[in-house]
Amino acid sequence: MSYVGVVMNVALLTFKTLTTDRPTYLHDLLQFRTTPRHLRSSEHRLLHVNEARTVFGIRAFSYATPTVLLIYLSDDFNTTFLSAFIGKLKTHFTEYILSSPVTVSRAGGCRV
Repeated sequence: MSYVGVVMNVALLTFKTLTTDRPTYLHDLLQFRTTPRHLRSSEHRLLHVNEARTVFGIRAFSYATPTVLLIYLSDDFNTTFLSAFIGKLKTHFTEYILSSPVTVSRAGGCRV
């Protein structure tokens, strides 16, 4: 599976977990960021990014989910409808793929 496919699956699973609170074992891993004082970013529902010390830890759901959402998603993804979220996600990654440089090898394959 490609990197974009993995990121899309993590984003979709996170959206479903946040909107439905199911499955509970994944919902318990997600924590919203809280700040001791009022900041402009406090208005947004941002997830807390846990510290990861190993490569194995970086692959954990509780680390990967907030990281994916912070890097790839913006405020215009705030919706409660799954179909709207999927449409925005596909549009985002289509623009991402089209903007990345692509080279074609002699064997006929594409490289990003």
